[in-house]
Amino acid sequence: MRPFFRYDRTLLGDLAGCAWRALRLWVLACFDDEAAASGAVGFIQTAGELLNFHPHIHLLITDGVFSTDGTFERFPYVDVSLIERLFRAELLRVLMGKGLISQDIVEALLSWRHSGFSAHGEGYWIIHE
Repeated sequence: MRPFFRYDRTLLGDLAGCAWRALRLWVLACFDDEAAASGAVGFIQTAGELLNFHPHIHLLITDGVFSTDGTFERFPYVDVSLIERLFRAELLRVLMGKGLISQDIVEALLSWRHSGFSAHGEGYWIIHE
């Protein structure tokens, strides 16, 4: 799928939108509150370690959500595997909606042992007062 992003850079905005929607869906799965909102800052990167074309998103997220009354509630856990699957589903949905891939391609991709997608919840700092 990388050639789609290499030759149509507007798709990078869709990539970021898919990451945000995946995070939002995960928040909704963790908290039974439609108004719960996590804080997040993200950026798009298009180069891999060897400066090869490798579009991906980096996100820095809060370790919980803010409710409408201003309270903050921490995530009970971070399910990186679920976030990865949500992101993959969102991206495949968008690419299929744009006519760039077919349902057959989606099914083939979903049948692979290694999906080609990854999400990492690497080290983090918890800061409290």
